[in-house]
Formats: sequence, structure tokens, C-alpha cells
Amino acid sequence: MIDHSISRFDDDARCRLIDGHMAELRQRYPYQFAQEMLDFMLDPEPGWLAIISTLCRDVDALIPVEVRPQFQWTQIMEKFGTLRASWSLGPQFFDSLSSGGVLSGGLPRERPAAYEPIWAAIDQRIAAATAESAKTCGECGALGILRDLHELRTLCDRHADLV
Repeated sequence: MIDHSISRFDDDARCRLIDGHMAELRQRYPYQFAQEMLDFMLDPEPGWLAIISTLCRDVDALIPVEVRPQFQWTQIMEKFGTLRASWSLGPQFFDSLSSGGVLSGGLPRERPAAYEPIWAAIDQRIAAATAESAKTCGECGALGILRDLHELRTLCDRHADLV
């Protein structure tokens, strides 16, 4: 459970909590988090950090070692009041020499069909994490309800009263 004294209204403490937890996950599962992942694509609610930890752990257990270098989260964030997580097998980078100089870029990798049961299991874990976030307060991790408070948020009664 998250420290109830930290709320959306204490942005510095909130950011430190999220950044610290995400740094731990990046250290534990470095292949899951691309270096160039933009900050706004990694912006979860603090109350969902345990859900995200479980999701990363489950994905780590599912992915074969030979595929790990390509796997990466493309976003882990709140959207419409619940957790959104998406992933890819990362781009295949290329450099090409043309008359205009060197052209560099990346193309998304295809998901090898041989691993389809694994991709389906990852997507099922993401769906379960999203469902769990819809009943977990985004601020503190307590039992929450998806509420329309000028924006959709999943909050416990205590944090809903603070909005």
C-alpha cells in the first residue's frame, strides 16, 4: 500500500515515489524499458505500482531469453482512469547510404508466430492488470472505484473526496 500522505497535490513527493519505483523496475528488468522511452509514456499512477511490478515480473517469466533483447514496453500510463500498457518487439534499426548521405531508421519487428502463445499470454496479463487497476485507487492502492469526476479516475472514497 502507498503512503496515504502523498497525494496528487504533492507533486514532488509523488514524482519521487513513481520515479524511484520505476528506476527499480528498470534495474531489475532492463530489457523491458527502452532507454529512449519518453517520460510521458511511462507515467503510471502511484497506487498502481504494485500492479505494474507484478506485470513486469509475469512478463519476465513468460519471455524466452532469446526474445528478451527485442521486447520493450512502449507505454505504461493512466488513460481513461485505468492502467494502459503496451509493448513491442522493438524496432529493427538500419543505416543506408544514399546520395543525400546516411539514412537511419527503424522498422517494427514482426512477432514470430512460433511464440504466439507467449504473445497471447502477455496480452492476457496486460488485460488482467488493466482490470485490476479499475478497482484499485490510483493514489494509494486501496480498493477503488472508476469514477467520473470531470475526468475518469479510479479512486478510493478518501481520495475521491479530495478531488
